[in-house]
Amino acid sequence: MSDLLLAYITCKSAAQAKEIGKHLLKMKLCACLKIIPTNRINLLLASKIWEVGGR
Repeated sequence: MSDLLLAYITCKSAAQAKEIGKHLLKMKLCACLKIIPTNRINLLLASKIWEVGGR
């Protein structure tokens, strides 16, 4: 059984959120992130970072 952890953080800008999120993905500290309100979703699949949606 695996544990699921959901975390929300605040950032000064969407750019800062993207920078933090990409770092977390690269370090494999998360598998998915969503930057609100841009509706941009980043996923870590097969050791590659994918970006879906957004404005």
